[in-house]
Amino acid sequence: IKIISQADNSYQFFSKICGEKSGGETQTPYYVAIAASFSQIYSSGDTVRLIMFDEAFDKMDDERIASMMEFFKQLKLQVILATPPAKMDVIGERVDTILLAERQGTSSVVERFDFGEQFGKL
Repeated sequence: IKIISQADNSYQFFSKICGEKSGGETQTPYYVAIAASFSQIYSSGDTVRLIMFDEAFDKMDDERIASMMEFFKQLKLQVILATPPAKMDVIGERVDTILLAERQGTSSVVERFDFGEQFGKL
């Protein structure tokens, strides 16, 4: 994977920097490659254009997450994310539906979460 800087068009190969950069910097190329691959697969025919990620963006900062969410939107992908609550602020304002899953004893409860009411935004 070749990573090109938008600022000056310089580039680095992911294989050379993956051990040197932060977790978020190394996660980003994977998400881009996965999304682009699904977009290409879904480009033929009438499809749901759906992708799912577990523990999404766990090592990425808010700016990178926002960029990835915008990239998914540009590709017209439907995305289901299972993500830690700490990432809710940046992801929550960029999605149509939020479902909160909580474990209560030996059961799990899933309910719709209203981001606007909870955080006073929207």
